[in-house]
Amino acid sequence: TVLVVVGDRSIEIAGREVRVPGALTAHALPDGKAVWSVPMSHTNAFAVSPDGASVALLVRELAWSEEEGELVGRSLKRYIALLDAKTGEETWRADIPGGFERVAFTPRGDSLYGVGRRRLQRFSIEDGSPLSDLIQIDRSGGMRTLAFESDGEGLLVVELLNGSMDLLDVGSGALERRVVFEMPAKLSKPAFSPGLDRAVGLVGFDPVVLDLRAWRGQ
Repeated sequence: TVLVVVGDRSIEIAGREVRVPGALTAHALPDGKAVWSVPMSHTNAFAVSPDGASVALLVRELAWSEEEGELVGRSLKRYIALLDAKTGEETWRADIPGGFERVAFTPRGDSLYGVGRRRLQRFSIEDGSPLSDLIQIDRSGGMRTLAFESDGEGLLVVELLNGSMDLLDVGSGALERRVVFEMPAKLSKPAFSPGLDRAVGLVGFDPVVLDLRAWRGQ
């Protein structure tokens, strides 16, 4: 059993110090020793599969330059790589469209999603090939926190930057239900139970627990 963490480092770009990802490192839980480490020289996000066997890594390679006194990063390419959690060895790598910021495994771990502020796409766990068309989420805010129903096929819960929490159909992105948290009662830092029966979060500085069963029609 390993714990995967991301470290960072400082590099000099156009005479300026910039913090960038340094390495993705797996540590053995019994003694904390490093088991493997993969250099991360670009912007990255990662997710661990539910069974702990795989690590999905979203990589966006950047080329930095200085233009009119400002640092500008230009994307070279983007891809998802699947790593063996025990060894860190890359199983496959697949190019993906732009606009994705992180990855998320489905609850059964049989596929994974590329997730952007307003887009989703499902990819194969076997080779990274697309399993769905690009789903555009047409909302006023971007997706901040998401969670799947336990079967991974039903509704996707999305908490938006505009203070609402939505239930979306995973296949189409269609809105099923919405609740809006008005200020000062805006819900922040939500986390969901595995079956999406309950949610916890903060309203202001106060912790709250929400029963989602009636809202989801159960």
